[in-house]
Amino acid sequence: MNLMYPQILWGLLALSIPIIVHLFNFRKFRKVEFSNVSFLKEVQQETKSKSKIKHFLILLSRMFAIACLVLAFSQPYIPLNESDTVGGKKSISVYIDNSFSMDGEGEEGRLIEVAKNKAREIVSNYGATDQFQLLTNDFEGRHQRFVSQEDALELIDEIQMSPQGRQLEEVISRQRELMIDEEGEKISFVLSDLQKATHQIDRIVKDSLMEVRFLPQSSLYPKNIYIDSAWFETPVRALNQPEALHVRIKHSSQELIENIPISLVINGNRKSLGSFSIQPGQATDTTLTFTQTKPGIKSGYLKIDDYPITFDDVFFLSYEVAESIRILHIEGNDNGSFINKVFSNDPYYTLTTAQSANVNYGDFSNHDLIILDQLDQLSSGLILELEKFTSNGGTTFCIPANNGNTRSYAELSLSMGGSIVKEKRTSNFKIGSINLEHFLYSGAFEKLNKNIDLPKGNAFYPIQKESKSGQENLLTLQSGEAYLSCFEHNNGRFYFLGSSLNPQDANFAQHALFVPTMLRVAEFSQSNSPLWYTVGDETVVNIANRDLNNDEVFRIKNLSGGEEFIPESRNTGGRTELFTHTQVSADGNYELLQSNQPFKHLSFNFNRKESDMQVYETSEWSTLIEESNWDSARIMEGSTETLGKFVSDLDESRKLWWLFIALAAAFLFIEIIFIKLF
Repeated sequence: MNLMYPQILWGLLALSIPIIVHLFNFRKFRKVEFSNVSFLKEVQQETKSKSKIKHFLILLSRMFAIACLVLAFSQPYIPLNESDTVGGKKSISVYIDNSFSMDGEGEEGRLIEVAKNKAREIVSNYGATDQFQLLTNDFEGRHQRFVSQEDALELIDEIQMSPQGRQLEEVISRQRELMIDEEGEKISFVLSDLQKATHQIDRIVKDSLMEVRFLPQSSLYPKNIYIDSAWFETPVRALNQPEALHVRIKHSSQELIENIPISLVINGNRKSLGSFSIQPGQATDTTLTFTQTKPGIKSGYLKIDDYPITFDDVFFLSYEVAESIRILHIEGNDNGSFINKVFSNDPYYTLTTAQSANVNYGDFSNHDLIILDQLDQLSSGLILELEKFTSNGGTTFCIPANNGNTRSYAELSLSMGGSIVKEKRTSNFKIGSINLEHFLYSGAFEKLNKNIDLPKGNAFYPIQKESKSGQENLLTLQSGEAYLSCFEHNNGRFYFLGSSLNPQDANFAQHALFVPTMLRVAEFSQSNSPLWYTVGDETVVNIANRDLNNDEVFRIKNLSGGEEFIPESRNTGGRTELFTHTQVSADGNYELLQSNQPFKHLSFNFNRKESDMQVYETSEWSTLIEESNWDSARIMEGSTETLGKFVSDLDESRKLWWLFIALAAAFLFIEIIFIKLF
């Protein structure tokens, strides 16, 4: 038992008053003579004995009554925690997890509403002089300060679900930062479902001066099936070509569930319908197939049905099927008719031919593919501009000249993160294998005979493969050396062919493999924008540079209506970067406009981190607290109705003043009984 006002114990000195009164009897007695003295002596002895007992009992009852009154005024209490700090202004921080995982159903109703009701009970059971902080996953500016009890209750009423998720260490750190300079008792309340994905207790910096109280919110339906991600089998979309869209399904079910339907809708039309089954503890991949019959901007969504957590049942995506592929053909001194023959007769390919001496570098960003057709020498300026073009998502295909400058080829390759090009070697060679697993050749041939006659020649430029270059050999010589190599460079690709197209060096240009190779390179040179972005992330959208007048700005508009904003834009190295920051708050398909003219679609999906419904049981979390020696943390359980009294008892401790008042009254009553009956 502890005392709120121990200085009042000086009042116990008043116990000396009844003692003094009983020790010194100030009454004067007269002597009275009686004839039968022996009888009176016997009565006198018996009366004295009873009188001593009576006075002693009265003394004790008076002393106990005074002591109880003094103790009552000193406010005794029994602390239910290790902190003895009671009274004075308290600093209370209440964190309510308003992420999507709190949208489930618990025993008392929807988890987020139950958490809000408990938060109201917590705040209401503190004093009007205490200060409060309300914290959610949004980390809003208005939540970064202390407010009054009334304001805290209003803030609780305004809480809505949020796509933002927070790690527990972020929350505890934010609460500690606000309380660090405060005096008096510091208490943190955490109302969360204790998701394992966001609650790593070993990352938390523990503060013994701030008590943390966890109020777990348990869902009745922990099972959740959700669309985690989606990707196309090939990197770009081609017109009138079959597409395979891979979809990854994750779940927290412990049961086998079969034949769950999934649908794909593109531009308002259902393109594909499929089904999948899930195995306990395993993710499931399924594939939907369809064909692109029209060019243009495409946006749509994948959909499954799973109750009660539905925020992750729809997955938005957008892409573009180009109406044409823009090719810049930079030809050297050798005849460029081979390239012209491949692309000039198909209107799908827009071919622009330029001489190496008359190249407009500023025009690079208006093309998807640049073919360096047998240039003898590559200038440093051209190499620099090609690196920018490729880095920003373009594709560069280098065909060396018959007697080209090997050093300039090597400089170009290294600038693309590729390998070193060696001096031309004059010796017979033959292609030994085709990499059919690479997207360039995957599906390009209906059937490939084992004894196919592959290209051959007598002069080529060897490539010294570097360990960090990321080189992929698409065509490999029988000697094991690369003939056609591909290098990924930032957002683009760089191809290097091992020989010129001159028949004196090789017969590749006359071989049947040449045309499909060049067509596939062009086909996959289209800009490969992400299928989707994540709501809440610092999203950067890269697009080709567009001319902007002073009155023209970019705007992003939700296709479902409602949300519209102006993103920050920057022009850097032939590209325009758009920064959405935190302006996107809802998932869906968005339209990117310039001067009210749409030219691109963007898709945003909620972070799937909240979809993982693996949570800590209360007993598990309690064990983790003990194992981590987090002495200032505890778990509070109970219904909303009992929470208020529990908080009051916990923070104000069990007040005992009323008990001592009752005891004082009881001892005074006992004193009266002794006086009257004896």
